[in-house]
Amino acid sequence: MNFLYADVAAMIGRLQQHVDRLVAQAGDRTPIDVQLQALALLQARIAIRDNRDPRALLRASRQHFQKAAANPIDRKSALLQFTELVDLEHRWRRANGRSDPALFESDLALIEAAADEYQEAAPLRARIARAMALPPHDPARIRKAADLMVDALERMPLLRNRHEAELRHLLAMARGHG
Repeated sequence: MNFLYADVAAMIGRLQQHVDRLVAQAGDRTPIDVQLQALALLQARIAIRDNRDPRALLRASRQHFQKAAANPIDRKSALLQFTELVDLEHRWRRANGRSDPALFESDLALIEAAADEYQEAAPLRARIARAMALPPHDPARIRKAADLMVDALERMPLLRNRHEAELRHLLAMARGHG
């Protein structure tokens, strides 16, 4: 098992070197911030898995998100990854006693706006619903998260296998707060 992790870590290291070469070659001509955002998010996941502090990697992913989201071509992809970052970061913060309520509320406001902006993007809306269900629980936010998840699964039934349990949980939480 550790051999597999070492292989993955080595591949990610080589990928980072390749991306660094691409960045150097591209200069300001080609925005690849959405790819850099994804790479930093992946490295943060690995850091969490390896029980290391991911905050520098999460900050790097946030910085690349700012640039990628400014590009209309990459905006939706950047928001999808940012939503995953919100879920990952705030779960990690809560589990490690490092909650940041102001950052959490700011992140929630941004992803809720993305749900309104991209109403047709079912995968994005499903991930936003998952992030909105993070504690601390607010009854209105839980109801909105349940509505988003229902809408996402109606728009794209293929998401059901991945999100059905989350939907049941959200609906139960919404009933509990109703």
